Amino acid sequence: MPRDTGPREGDDQLIDDEETALSFAMLLEPSDLPGHRWRIAEERSWPTGQLDPASEKSRRALAFGGVTAWRSFAAAESSRSAWVEVVPYATTEDAGVSLRQVPKFFVGTLRPGERLVAEGVVEGRVLPGVADTWMFEKSTTGPEGDTSARYVSGTIGRILFITCFSSSGAMWPWAEVIELARLQAEKVPG
Repeated sequence: MPRDTGPREGDDQLIDDEETALSFAMLLEPSDLPGHRWRIAEERSWPTGQLDPASEKSRRALAFGGVTAWRSFAAAESSRSAWVEVVPYATTEDAGVSLRQVPKFFVGTLRPGERLVAEGVVEGRVLPGVADTWMFEKSTTGPEGDTSARYVSGTIGRILFITCFSSSGAMWPWAEVIELARLQAEKVPG
């Protein structure tokens, strides 16, 4: 799917092509995912800070001009999917605050007819090379069947990164999730 690029207005914020390109360059590509036949299902970008425009960290992010980039993946003939996101903030401290808000803004809501089976923060796992991380699991059931997702988020300097790996039924193995989150973290410049 082609990326929406070019200077444009959005909620009174001009989105810069260079910042957009920098953010997308920090995201995993289909070739980074295990197996074959992964494709980009969708890409989006928007000015960092729009999710919570009243907060100080978001006002600083909007003034700084960072662009959040999000990319989702689908696998041919598989029940697996994934998405990755980078969120550039004005300061390292702001990225750290946002990491603590990941559940509120980034885990998502239930679809119509969907029911939460289980969710929770995962303790005791480490993401090599990233000091401050957040890990989460979520299982749902609904009209489209059972879905499970594992999230790993962290900060590298002033950049928050978020990864989500989901599938119908059984969860992705933690070894794969951690390895892909590590690859995502490596794409973020220190």
